[in-house]
Amino acid sequence: TLLYASDAGKHITGQWLAVDGGVSVVLGAA
Repeated sequence: TLLYASDAGKHITGQWLAVDGGVSVVLGAA
């Protein structure tokens, strides 16, 4: 999930939301 969070940071929130399933949301918020 850490890898997804890093890459997702470059994309739109809605984008990585669907990619990781919401787990990255917590990591990104934290």
